[in-house]
Amino acid sequence: MAPRQLVRLKESRRPDSYDDQKTPIEIQQAELVAFSLEELTHFVLSQIRQITGEDNWFDPVQQSIKEILESRNTFRANCLATDAVGDCMYSRVAAVGGIYQVTKVDPNDQNKMPAIGIIILKSSDTDCIVQTSGVVEDVYGGMDIRKTLYVDTDGGLTQALSPALPGDRMFVQAMGMAIDDAALVLAPSALFMRRRA
Repeated sequence: MAPRQLVRLKESRRPDSYDDQKTPIEIQQAELVAFSLEELTHFVLSQIRQITGEDNWFDPVQQSIKEILESRNTFRANCLATDAVGDCMYSRVAAVGGIYQVTKVDPNDQNKMPAIGIIILKSSDTDCIVQTSGVVEDVYGGMDIRKTLYVDTDGGLTQALSPALPGDRMFVQAMGMAIDDAALVLAPSALFMRRRA
């Protein structure tokens, strides 16, 4: 259900009292009353929502936050206890009971690639939130702006790929780009290639 549009409240008209017959001060006072009533309405609805815990009360601030969070392209998943926030994840098996099953990638094993996103939150040892695209903040720090991020050998992210060594058969996958020292735009490439020395 789309949020309803609020209509600015106006002063009730009285017989023989129309806007074009009011003085500029009377018009300004009527607008101030209408603005104050609108703010009061927002506040009251917000408080009712907090007290009742019901989502059917319209609260534009909470609705905006909810829309932002929903636009981050995240999903809940089961992971391993050894998986950590910031790890690049792949889909290990089909969903169980509607919950996706993921674990950390291994760039040396084609069966554990490609990465589909990174863990941004763990609520328990095996319950996590994986983000698949969009802006990720405060998961990594010390990044160089405008540099590409790749899957690292430990399953995390790196901006500096180590030189290929003889016999090295590591897979390389681009995951996004840094837009700040602690923020990146996550856009995992569907393509990954094996590098050789």
